[in-house]
Amino acid sequence: MPFPAFVGGSLGIGVATLLAASMLRRNSTLSVLAAFAGTMALLLFSGLGYLNLVVDDSYISFRYAQHLADGQGPNWNSTGHVEGYTNFLWVLILAGFAKAGISLVVASRVLDFLAVMGALFATYLIWRLWADEDEEGTLSNPVLVAVVFVLLGLAGGVPFYAFAGLETPVFMALITTSAYLYFLERRGRSRPWSAVTLAAAAMTRPEGVLVAAVTGVFQLYRLRAGAEPKVVRHVLVWAAVLGALYGSYFIWRYTYYDYLLPNTFYAKVSANSSGYSQGLDYLRAIGNQYLLLPMFIAAALLLAYDKLRADVAYVIALCGSLMAATALEGGDFMPFGRFVVPILPLLYLAGVSGFAVVLKRAVARRNQAFFLASGALALTALALVQGSTQGLLPQERLGYREHRAIADWIREYTPSDITVGVFPAGVLGYYSERDVLDMLGINDTTIAHTKVADFGAGVVGHEKYNLDYILDDARPEVLVVLEGQLGPTTKEDIQNAVEHTLLEPRDALLADARLWANYQLQSLVLDELWLNVFFRNDFVSQVHGAGLIDPQNLLANPGTSTDGWKAFQSTLQPSAEGLIVTSDQAAYGPYQSTAAINASPGQTYVAVVWVKGTSASAGDLISLSLRENGQHGSDSESNGFFQLSTIWQPLWVARTVGSTDVRSFSMHVLKLGDSAKPDTLTIRDAQVHRIQD
Repeated sequence: MPFPAFVGGSLGIGVATLLAASMLRRNSTLSVLAAFAGTMALLLFSGLGYLNLVVDDSYISFRYAQHLADGQGPNWNSTGHVEGYTNFLWVLILAGFAKAGISLVVASRVLDFLAVMGALFATYLIWRLWADEDEEGTLSNPVLVAVVFVLLGLAGGVPFYAFAGLETPVFMALITTSAYLYFLERRGRSRPWSAVTLAAAAMTRPEGVLVAAVTGVFQLYRLRAGAEPKVVRHVLVWAAVLGALYGSYFIWRYTYYDYLLPNTFYAKVSANSSGYSQGLDYLRAIGNQYLLLPMFIAAALLLAYDKLRADVAYVIALCGSLMAATALEGGDFMPFGRFVVPILPLLYLAGVSGFAVVLKRAVARRNQAFFLASGALALTALALVQGSTQGLLPQERLGYREHRAIADWIREYTPSDITVGVFPAGVLGYYSERDVLDMLGINDTTIAHTKVADFGAGVVGHEKYNLDYILDDARPEVLVVLEGQLGPTTKEDIQNAVEHTLLEPRDALLADARLWANYQLQSLVLDELWLNVFFRNDFVSQVHGAGLIDPQNLLANPGTSTDGWKAFQSTLQPSAEGLIVTSDQAAYGPYQSTAAINASPGQTYVAVVWVKGTSASAGDLISLSLRENGQHGSDSESNGFFQLSTIWQPLWVARTVGSTDVRSFSMHVLKLGDSAKPDTLTIRDAQVHRIQD
């Protein structure tokens, strides 16, 4: 979906939702139901129509859940215990679905969506509680809660994580529900059920411990001098229930994994100035995206309400503590503020309520208040929708396709007892069904505990590595390092590009001589993608399977029928400089070679060539074709058209043989465009390969 259509559709649904809630405001129940329905539509439209992605980290949880369901325990590989996840309760829930044979991708997305709706319901219950105690009636208008719902639906992280497969929505629902239960308990209207939901939150995310601690401080405040005996009993029971539930879980995980903190903490968190600086930058960016500072300020205005002061103070303390923890942890690499999204329901409810109070007290006329509120809401909605722009989503979707194709190939064509080294680990780990060496250390204790220079200055969660351990000790049979490759590549191309990436562990590995001495780079054509994988030298002879490219270049016997081809013939061997083709040659003649081929129907061949243009010719088209030649002349062909660039780019076209009379193949390279200057096109490394059936 184009971004303008997404913006228009999102705002349209949001406006329709608010109009419906406003028209029905005299019937609070109907108004709120309209808000629920509209927000549900907004989440589905945004989350599935535009932001649709199951993130790679979700598949890490899926792998642990599947292993738990299969009787292997919550473990990453077939041997050893490593806690490469931080969402035990989520893994446990998913394991139940895996045991029932239900797709974890589908189950996780349905559960995430239901959890978001559950968080909205808990938000509604808190609003209802506050509205009943609002003597001025400012908060009793159901349009207020409709505004909160719509803002949450427009905040990119809520619809994104509603279908991303992570535990984020469940954590959001648990802390919002815990807040509501605590508010009831503070009023003496409930048993200490918040202890149960807080224990669940702490088992869903480590930050849940902080939520429980903040709640515990407010519970202790209730024990100040003169507290009634029933309040004392309530707080003691609350502490006992929370301690028993979470304490039992903590003792188990510590004895099972041997570390006080999850392995991910050692792999990701840098307790130094660089990490803190990254965390503050992250918080600043996400704060601007979700308008957190205005919401905090508006929420603070509610402190003037005597009956709501304690509740609002709790919301501010809870949200502020979680944001501070996020900054101290160094932030996060995922889009849309994964660690901030869970606080949005509470913060937006308090913030919008605060704005409503200020608006009512500052503006006497109702029509003026309406226009001011409408303008502020429109600006807020536009800011939130603009924050949903995310250029990485297409790249992430492509990365999923590539890793899924490689994982399926490994599962089908390699022995079950091999180890695969990967960057990153989620999709490949889940679908390959092999032991996996997570070379970033998220699921490997050795790498996670390795000391690296300047830790905290790189990409969060992508800094730990240990090449001696990977290349000399672990020595995985397969290394998947080069995701994002849309065409063939060479050692020279890879090493020239090493200094231009942002991932230090990958750069260091690709620059290491041991990699090139002990591994061979092989190519696969799968799902219309060109993928490059390293196989260990002593394992290469065992590697066979559909899509694997024969390393032999079948381009031979070039022929000398045209002057253009005679010139092109000199590039059949790899050449760093390539061949400069003048505009006359590029505009008027194809360059081809025929090779004697013993081809049969169903076999697939691929033509490859590296091309580079000048600034004058950039934007022109290159046509690449692989043509079947039968006994009686040319038969059919496969074509590809590519934009000419000023950097070297590999172009390739695959052709599945359809004729029983194929004697040879012709590869044609033709420049299409109006450039008339000399030296407009450079070609090198023309190749034709067979792809294994």
